Amino acid sequence: MKLIVITLFTGLFFTACGGLGAKTEPSNTAANTSTANAAAPAEEGKMKTGDTVVARWMKNSYYEGTIEDLQANKAKIKWSDGSNPTDVELVDVYPLPKPGAKPDVKRDDMVLAKVSSQTYWSIARVTEIKDGVYVVRLTDDGSTRNMPAEKIIKLNAAASADAVDKAVSPDIMKEVQSKKAVIPSNFTPKVGDKVLGEWAPNSWWSGKVTKVEGGKTTVAWDDGSTPREVGDGKVMPLPEANAKQPKMPAKGQFLLVKPETGTKWAYAKTEDVSDGSVKIRLSDGKERTIKPGDFVLLN
Repeated sequence: MKLIVITLFTGLFFTACGGLGAKTEPSNTAANTSTANAAAPAEEGKMKTGDTVVARWMKNSYYEGTIEDLQANKAKIKWSDGSNPTDVELVDVYPLPKPGAKPDVKRDDMVLAKVSSQTYWSIARVTEIKDGVYVVRLTDDGSTRNMPAEKIIKLNAAASADAVDKAVSPDIMKEVQSKKAVIPSNFTPKVGDKVLGEWAPNSWWSGKVTKVEGGKTTVAWDDGSTPREVGDGKVMPLPEANAKQPKMPAKGQFLLVKPETGTKWAYAKTEDVSDGSVKIRLSDGKERTIKPGDFVLLN
């Protein structure tokens, strides 16, 4: 849905997503004061079937949806972007903020921020609060945004810890944003092709071509998101493990990297190349080794 030694970054991108049919910016003491109107995770008795909420689709991806069913400690969410309904722990389901409500947050808290008109909510850290404006730094691309109170939701402690682990380096992201994927010059998408498509700026997801017309390629996303058109230069053949890799990356080169789970490819930086494998470092400091078929070169 929705939203490597290389340094891995999830979609500014990437991020983007987050939100596609399955995918898809000096502290004021008074403003930091908690209020009784703060949005909080869903609790039994407070949420009901039919409510529109923001819920965790996967570890660090949050999207809007509607509660189809409530159980003891889970809710079945029908995602607004068209993704297949899934069960989500109630602790990871948040009511939409009400007009006039103030989030119970302070500087350095991890929050969800609605930075686009789509259904994706970005994870961010509060850097300043002043005159009712919440300045946040997005964890997926390092950019800063000024947000109103009704577009901020405080994350629970466990989700905040996960978000901190996945926060990307703003300096590295600035470098990555200037790079472009190396798409084979002779590639012409055809119906049935397995591809990577740029669902949103710097946010690449895997899928299959269902239509090609007028310079637009329609991709049915592997995560179940609603099919979407992408323009020229924003779709490429999906790398395959048994395909010949035209070129190995150089040390320090940025890449798009196949995820260990999910269908959103991440940005990364090459740390070492040896014997047909590439050593990468994730943004959280963890190391990983990938091979041809697991990456796309960026120049």
